[in-house]
Amino acid sequence: GISGGVKWLSVTDHSGKVLAQGGVQLPHARVEKERTPLVYSTPLMAKLNAGSYKLTLVDFYNMSYLQANSTFSAAGGASGPSNSADIYGVRLLQVK
Repeated sequence: GISGGVKWLSVTDHSGKVLAQGGVQLPHARVEKERTPLVYSTPLMAKLNAGSYKLTLVDFYNMSYLQANSTFSAAGGASGPSNSADIYGVRLLQVK
């Protein structure tokens, strides 16, 4: 939808050096049901060694910022841009 969360994700090391960054799309998932399916964002690739890292998310542009969608009756339309997301965890995958 036009109000799906879009964020800019940065991965930094202990010195503040940015190791990876990019836009991630966070899909809608209604949490009104007992068995809400798991949904995942688009991935961000990063080459990391064992250690501690900081993840930072800031707003990026989704379709609700476009004037063409200003008359849309649901979230992100006539009431203004909507770019929110509830984050419940971070998933790390090893790529071989």
